[in-house]
Amino acid sequence: MTDSLNITYNTLDINDINSLGDYESSMYRAFSGTEIQTLDRIWNIDHKKRKIKTKIPYESQKIYVARLEGKIVSGVAINVNMNDTLQLEMMGFTIDKDDKTAEGLGVFNLSVLTSFNPVVILLKNHAFEVVTKLGIEKMYGTCSEKKLRGYRILGWEPIDDRLFLGEKKYLLRIPLGSKQ
Repeated sequence: MTDSLNITYNTLDINDINSLGDYESSMYRAFSGTEIQTLDRIWNIDHKKRKIKTKIPYESQKIYVARLEGKIVSGVAINVNMNDTLQLEMMGFTIDKDDKTAEGLGVFNLSVLTSFNPVVILLKNHAFEVVTKLGIEKMYGTCSEKKLRGYRILGWEPIDDRLFLGEKKYLLRIPLGSKQ
């Protein structure tokens, strides 16, 4: 999918080492300057290489990106494998796992607006449309107190909270497809 400003929205090829490298560098640019102290417990952060990747294997993820002139400007990572440890479980949250459930691992936006809509909202809509076609009906994720407002704008609702390493974290849920 391409919008009026030539921003393309597509699925990242996890088998393409260059695309993964671009994605990990974009994650680093998006999150390395945040004051969220707990990210290094749930992600692998390499300050020397300036890259971030989640601890969830890429084979378990669907990653959606928005590109402007070939450069990643926004990303959404979704864990579709409910059989292994979830990122939210690393923080002490639990959910009922089934094949209609997925976990949001991270959302970032390095761009501002396109046609008066934030790029990340258009990318989220694209990603959710694709995972809904995979049979996913609901998704869970986590965020810090500082990011809660942004996630609420994207349609997520907090359903639980707890302190994780001294920082307040929220468990979020969003229905997908016909349940949205």
